[in-house]
Amino acid sequence: GLIGTQDLKVRVMKDFERFLPNQPILSAFYNGESALYDAKMYQVIEDTLDLNHYYHDLNIESCEGFDPVEFGTSPVCMNFFEMMFKLSNVKSVLEIGAFIGVSSMCFAKMVGPDGKVVAIEKFDKFADVGERNFQNNGLADRIKMVRGDAKDALSTFSEGQFDFIYIDGDKANYWRFFEMVEPILVTGNIVVIDDVFFNGDVMNEECTSDKGAGCKEVLQQMKELKGFHCSILPISNGIAVLTKE
Repeated sequence: GLIGTQDLKVRVMKDFERFLPNQPILSAFYNGESALYDAKMYQVIEDTLDLNHYYHDLNIESCEGFDPVEFGTSPVCMNFFEMMFKLSNVKSVLEIGAFIGVSSMCFAKMVGPDGKVVAIEKFDKFADVGERNFQNNGLADRIKMVRGDAKDALSTFSEGQFDFIYIDGDKANYWRFFEMVEPILVTGNIVVIDDVFFNGDVMNEECTSDKGAGCKEVLQQMKELKGFHCSILPISNGIAVLTKE
């Protein structure tokens, strides 16, 4: 006969158990070593999308004590940004926190010869290397390096000047930067805020660092933000994507 519902033990899957591909329920058919799953998953993505070209095609001068790969934007994120650029026809970019210009150069290649990237970098030692990188890769005509504190530079830009704004520097002041760029945004403009999970610090009851607190403030403020469509993607260290409605 039919089994009564009282005899069935049905486990309802929680949403948090099925939003990352390396979680047990979503990797149940994988039969290799569990310690290798993340590496193999990345290899599948890398082979499918040819992620190597984002950085390997660049002639990158580094800065002593800093690995450009370790401190650079994940190639998976960069591929996602390129998709957004194509869908939204992005031709002008503002980057807050340029470091040595690796992301700036990727953005410059994405916008093409008719596009423009403005990169803000607070520290001269990084800006010096960044400008040499722009020159050595034939991209100096597409990228303008602005030196100094972003809070000073952001007041000089005009409404609708940038299609895409990438916030990735001075994490303690992340939301202040957003508040300063919000008045120049027009419908369809995209803001991406990087590293919003900040190595897990935002999940703590009390953040253990100023940078983590700055990232947590972004997430808290996004709850009440009006006039934007907001997304949070668990890629790399977490990225927030805000689109002006």
